[in-house]
Amino acid sequence: MMRPLVIGVLAVLLAGCGVLNIEEPVFSDRDSELQMFPLFPDNNGKDPLRPGDKVRTMDDAIKIALTSCGNAADDPAHWDAFRDGEVWRVTWKNGRDRIDVLVDKKDGNIAACEIDMASGK
Repeated sequence: MMRPLVIGVLAVLLAGCGVLNIEEPVFSDRDSELQMFPLFPDNNGKDPLRPGDKVRTMDDAIKIALTSCGNAADDPAHWDAFRDGEVWRVTWKNGRDRIDVLVDKKDGNIAACEIDMASGK
């Protein structure tokens, strides 16, 4: 008796997802970088973003790295960033040329800046 009811409820829920065109699970971790208290642990599992952190997104970290360390490498398409605990690791690559920057997530200060222009520019 209970089994057909459960199957019916599941069928309605699944049909609803198809009708509403829901492409992502309700409890998705995609936006956890911006949530104050994410449902799931942070992707890097080390240090979550805090409300007082100055550098909260990949774009913020890239802007700081570009203006403080990589003025010669101003093409945003070549920049990439990811969070590693307390810092954002920001990298610019174009051929053999490379810039690596560590940006502190709390205050936005540059912890390290390494520039390797193999092409001699």
